Amino acid sequence: YVREDGQRTRDRHARPLALYFWSGVWTLISWCELRDDFRTFRLDRMDGQQVLDRTFALKPASASPIISSVFCRPMPHRVPA
Repeated sequence: YVREDGQRTRDRHARPLALYFWSGVWTLISWCELRDDFRTFRLDRMDGQQVLDRTFALKPASASPIISSVFCRPMPHRVPA
């Protein structure tokens, strides 16, 4: 993964939960095993993705807080000059 400042980060194992299009960029909401927490990753900053032969059980309520925070935040708007 390449951060906004151009620095590459460690390899991550992420459990994908949702994919959304936000401000012109596809973003993955996932559980990051490295950070042991929910994280969002921009698809255009991913490098060398691999699909692993692993499965996980998703608890229905576990992703609710992060998904709500993404989809329920106020939408930015511009006032015409």
